[in-house]
Amino acid sequence: MTDAILERAGVSLYKTDHRGEIVRNNDGRPMTRQPGNPAMSELPLLEMIRRLYMAAGVPEARDASASRLLGIVKTRSGTSTVSLPNVLSGAMHRSLMANYIELDPVWPLFGVKRSAMNFKEQSVINTTEFESLEKINPAGEYTYATMEDAAETVTLAKYGKMFGFTWESMINDNLNAFDEIPRKQAQAARRLEDTLALGILTSNAVIGEDSINLFHASHGNYVASGSGAAPSIATLNAGRLAMRKQMGLGDHAYLNLMPAVFIGPAALEPNIDDLIEQDKDPADTDKVNTWKGKLFKIIHPLLDESSSTMWYLAVDPRIRPLVLIWFLNGVTAPTLEQQSTFENDTYQYKVRHVVAACVGDYRAGYCNYGA
Repeated sequence: MTDAILERAGVSLYKTDHRGEIVRNNDGRPMTRQPGNPAMSELPLLEMIRRLYMAAGVPEARDASASRLLGIVKTRSGTSTVSLPNVLSGAMHRSLMANYIELDPVWPLFGVKRSAMNFKEQSVINTTEFESLEKINPAGEYTYATMEDAAETVTLAKYGKMFGFTWESMINDNLNAFDEIPRKQAQAARRLEDTLALGILTSNAVIGEDSINLFHASHGNYVASGSGAAPSIATLNAGRLAMRKQMGLGDHAYLNLMPAVFIGPAALEPNIDDLIEQDKDPADTDKVNTWKGKLFKIIHPLLDESSSTMWYLAVDPRIRPLVLIWFLNGVTAPTLEQQSTFENDTYQYKVRHVVAACVGDYRAGYCNYGA
């Protein structure tokens, strides 16, 4: 019945192989529906419910009216081997997971995932770089490298909302809710993650390593107001040079980092499109555009709220993350809880997302005020 509800709602139920043949349900369970079996998805929702309770050994459901069927659902849900609230909750949950997985947030392009076990303040330990290797003469002794810690702190936060699915919706056979609502929930969860990650950049908070702002002249990763300029071949070159010359914590060794991602407001999108797509330098068409195809582009209107001119560069997060995104016990997806009420014939659902963000490493980023 859960499959039928999702199929009626237009939610993709199955994964396919390279030939396009259905092989598994979208939640990883082996596909059990066989060709030629009656399809419950062709039935109205009330008829699905009727057959559900008949199959669970409730014969009075066969000829019950809609209102009587509601009474059966209420009285039998706690004792029957099948519970309609559980079926509906399962459909909502699977639809939420399917939609969440399909949506791509922007933060993985400049951040990495971390896991926290609880809501206590977490210490994020950034160790110093491993000291440069020294030449060892024949029969010479190896010396121990010294490594120190610099800690950021982060605390997980809980976010959520409630919504309801009414008996009237079931009477009206409104199954679009099982696609539309979970899809919008998934979008809201992904938006939250990106908002937190991008907020690390725009807030430019003081970091724990040295009590200096994330982007600061002392970090060699900031071009301040009055000295900044819009993205161009020259300003991108300046950003790349600054990132290449970053030195590791502790050991004064060049990290030779390369920018892989451009992050900017929507106001700068036409500008950066020219810079990463055209063959020629937009400012001088007699010159080759050395930045063509060199950067991934992240454009987000949240950045416009802070500044329509400020832009950023970031290292590939697999090399060095600029931002860390934290989830409870490694569970990245939002969770869904359900309960039914007798007062107003409503199935209530609560979606919860536990997530937080903090600075990864200031050396992985570069900020130009843009004006």
